[in-house]
Amino acid sequence: MNRYIYTALFGTCLSPLVTEVVYLLPFQQPINLILALLIGILIGFTLPTLAMHTASMHMGYNLFNVGFAAGILGFGIVSILEATGLESTPVLIWQEGRPIWLVLGLYGYFIATFFYGLWVNQGQLKPLFKILRHPGRAVADFILMDGLGATLMNMSVVGSVSLTYILLVKGDLSGPVIGGILTVFGFGAFGVHVKNFIPCMLGVYLSTYLKIFTPTMPSIQLAALFSAGIAPIAGQFGPIAGILAGMLHTSIVMCTSDMYSGLNLYNNGFSAGFVAIIMVPLLESFKNHSRKGNLRR
Repeated sequence: MNRYIYTALFGTCLSPLVTEVVYLLPFQQPINLILALLIGILIGFTLPTLAMHTASMHMGYNLFNVGFAAGILGFGIVSILEATGLESTPVLIWQEGRPIWLVLGLYGYFIATFFYGLWVNQGQLKPLFKILRHPGRAVADFILMDGLGATLMNMSVVGSVSLTYILLVKGDLSGPVIGGILTVFGFGAFGVHVKNFIPCMLGVYLSTYLKIFTPTMPSIQLAALFSAGIAPIAGQFGPIAGILAGMLHTSIVMCTSDMYSGLNLYNNGFSAGFVAIIMVPLLESFKNHSRKGNLRR
């Protein structure tokens, strides 16, 4: 039952596809609207089952599993539409700048969350550090494992780190970026903490020195934030693996949006699934090989 609740919430990532169909279909507007609604209902029926199977593909190392499932489903639907001559053209709408009132408001919100969590914990910081021991691999419910107070403090720290990164690289507090910051803040209750998140974010940043991208590109700003989805890789295999995962994520995320014409809002979740599928078997194989080598010695 829980998977249907989660998918219903995160399944909104394909809502632009439903809207786009209203304007792409060649029929009269009422018919287009009915067909778009039917496609939306079909997505709602299909996504929970698909998400259950994609979780087994990356074995919990992609925290944005519904984004991965939605990317696969969205790719299939868009491929059918384009094969019939109905092609959607993505448009970038991006607000630049970093309003000081917004910066102070976000930091104020995170600080208030931290002190509320500290109050819930009766002034104890030790439970917060216990969270850092978890690799973050799904399902990692920090509230269940370490309590509400520690989780709220962890969410605050993760949110503050995300905002600070955007300010340090001179990024933009646009709608998508604020949404990304608050998303990572939320996933501070489900698998993400600074120990497994920062290496992945650092990998995205370092990759810009090796590739044609810059840290201030809209897609790269979002990739740095949503690299939180592959944080369990760093948590399980160490910071070097996290950095490499972040670098690979940067390359994949710049290509995947074309697969469904930008109609999956969780493009980073889709890309993170591929990062996990590629890296986790290699890392586990290397880890097992190293373990066998040590046993022989």
